[in-house]
Amino acid sequence: MKARTKIFIGTSITLLAIFLAFFLISVVLRLTVYRSFWADATPIAFALLGLILLCLEISAVASNYKFFRGLSNYPRKVPLRILLPSTGMLLAVGSYFARYPMGPHDVVVGTPFFYVIWENGEDFEGPLMILAIFGNAVFAFLLPQFIFAVVRSTREQKKIMS
Repeated sequence: MKARTKIFIGTSITLLAIFLAFFLISVVLRLTVYRSFWADATPIAFALLGLILLCLEISAVASNYKFFRGLSNYPRKVPLRILLPSTGMLLAVGSYFARYPMGPHDVVVGTPFFYVIWENGEDFEGPLMILAIFGNAVFAFLLPQFIFAVVRSTREQKKIMS
């Protein structure tokens, strides 16, 4: 692995930890103080977390491409090359319908990028709704690639250690 890639992954993991801590703080504040600045910052924390994960997913796709290209056993790589994108496509379609409660009276649609928030029966949409829907679909489509890359790199590290 190149030094630039290691620096990129390390920086992304650090930023991910920072934003995860920010999200946990906002959740605690949302549970204790129903309306505050931190509680309203939850969608921003999710969006930043989603952007970081999208960057990691794109680097995972590049890593997987190099891995598949280097395999000499052709029949072994065909099922994975078909399974990963088809699973991602199913997740991308399903991401459009993801909705869950975010408080006693709030319902949120979209993960990690919220695109509709219902608060007490009123819906809040914005001009970036289409961009959020597209971001959620790309995030869900690349998620199997990311999981495969993490599992593969963990196995490779275990082989190196033993």
